[in-house]
Amino acid sequence: MNSTGKKILFAIVGGLLGGMVGVVVFVGAGYALAELFGVQNRETQAYFSAFIAMPLGALIGVLTGATGLAAIPARSKVALISVALTGTIVLSAVTALGVYWGMPKRAAQFRVRNETTAPLQRTYLGHDFRRATSLDSIPPGAVSDYHTVDLDQRGSFNAVRAMHRGHQIQLTLDLARQTSLAPGRYTYVVREQANNITLELRVD
Repeated sequence: MNSTGKKILFAIVGGLLGGMVGVVVFVGAGYALAELFGVQNRETQAYFSAFIAMPLGALIGVLTGATGLAAIPARSKVALISVALTGTIVLSAVTALGVYWGMPKRAAQFRVRNETTAPLQRTYLGHDFRRATSLDSIPPGAVSDYHTVDLDQRGSFNAVRAMHRGHQIQLTLDLARQTSLAPGRYTYVVREQANNITLELRVD
């Protein structure tokens, strides 16, 4: 195979691999990128991640991977390496942004105790689907593990959502309490009283 054929082959393989990496990186950081560009609505952020971040990540990944591998058999490498290096820097920066966005800035730990007589199924901590934590099923009398949340992001801890006796429930902590919590450990206690489901927050 001549030099041109090798470059094309390497570029195709690199483009495929780089495209997959780019999609993963940009989708993982999609909500962080949306906030960076001033998009605050949760649903709009989801569309931004799917229809802008994903294609952009694929494009940057393809260019980075294709030029990076094509430079291996190429005689003139400077231009190809420059493009690949620029793409690598962009992908690294977006990765760092996504990691930083997901890190709690003011951390606390929450768990959920089920004091009803029926299991809490498909249980989530927090009302914001971008930051909510899945707790799976919590049997009667059981308590979930502690999960770390960000007190500066109320949607990560301000509610307990679950299926209970075949009905979807969402129990929300009052706003004044949400904004007054300090870092520490907390337990949500879910009770059933006179056919009403109640939520109590305890400081552990």
